[in-house]
Amino acid sequence: MNTASTFQGSNNQAAWALWVSPSSSDLKQLRLSQPEEKNRTLLLHPKDWDVTVTAIESAIETGFYKSIRLPKSRFHSLQKQKLELIALRNNVTLTWISEFSELNAANQLSLL
Repeated sequence: MNTASTFQGSNNQAAWALWVSPSSSDLKQLRLSQPEEKNRTLLLHPKDWDVTVTAIESAIETGFYKSIRLPKSRFHSLQKQKLELIALRNNVTLTWISEFSELNAANQLSLL
């Protein structure tokens, strides 16, 4: 049995979340989330961003994902607009994440 037929057989078909290039704070957030959410979240760590855009478009159109989190700085404005339009048509929530590093105590002291 392939994965697509497994998804189609479930009542909650679009119950997956896709996190693209998650930061360390995103991973901390995921660790603290409910077990159901953890089990339904897929993490993608892409190396080739040109292929990634096409893959995300395909992922949106499949209907398997209810939400997709994307790093805002990795996409051009036209790519963002295109992804948002495809997501809107397919009832998928896109969340754009800014990639600001968290300051730990040592970093905060060095800024002073």
